[in-house]
Amino acid sequence: MIAGRPLLQVRGLRVHVPGPDGRRVDKVAGIDLEVGENEFVSIVGESGSGKTLTVMSLCALTPPGVGITGSAVLSEAGREPTELIGAGPEVLRSVRGARIAYVFQDPLDALDPVRRCGLQVADAYAAHSRKSRADAAAAALRALKRTGLPDPHRVYEAYPHELSGGMRQRVALAAALIAGPRLLVADEPTTALDAQSRSQVLSLLDGLRADVGGLSVLLVTHDITLARKHSNRIYVLNSGRVEEVLGHEGGFKPVSAYARRLFSADPSAHAPRTRIPV
Repeated sequence: MIAGRPLLQVRGLRVHVPGPDGRRVDKVAGIDLEVGENEFVSIVGESGSGKTLTVMSLCALTPPGVGITGSAVLSEAGREPTELIGAGPEVLRSVRGARIAYVFQDPLDALDPVRRCGLQVADAYAAHSRKSRADAAAAALRALKRTGLPDPHRVYEAYPHELSGGMRQRVALAAALIAGPRLLVADEPTTALDAQSRSQVLSLLDGLRADVGGLSVLLVTHDITLARKHSNRIYVLNSGRVEEVLGHEGGFKPVSAYARRLFSADPSAHAPRTRIPV
């Protein structure tokens, strides 16, 4: 059950690829999920369970040859609901970045290595507005500061390789949020970071939700500890299907055998120096 009015409603989502014999193979097999306004929702599951394909299919960011069917409706206050699955290029351009933004695993891959970080954030702003170059630069500095970077002016002038992984991920977050999207899709945004930086980035997302107001987050993660700490709801995926939906009010206690095994592999679920089942 969502906490507020629905922002994203996904029904019967299927993502398929051509198999070796020419027949289609469903990698996502009829998923239903919802994200409410100002909600933090996580998708967890083992590698190959369909997590990334699920979120990438929302804005047709899947590789060529991948088929997508079903429904994904984005419903924002003051706008007509938008069906994303099967939408044309013009509709998708109006959604990507401005209404749904993405942050990916490795910020070093997401950022252009030969352009200064601030210019890349400013470009994201200019792509969705008609403001001047000076306005875009000022907005980029504000966005960098909002992500908690200690010296946004230095970061603005820096190249990605001159920053730590955690700082690069904050730059990527600034670029994703600068146009004021209502939904942030974060696909394993902490995988390339150390333990301290992982926690800081997720706490930052919580703070940004409060700061921006009305921002929702859809997180793809292997880190069950962080998902439990920050989520309103967790979708457990298994072989392209939703195995179980866990809520904060229920303490995220899994019932299905698969979800119990998955959650039992979380180190935080065990006392120190105990053997973790694998």
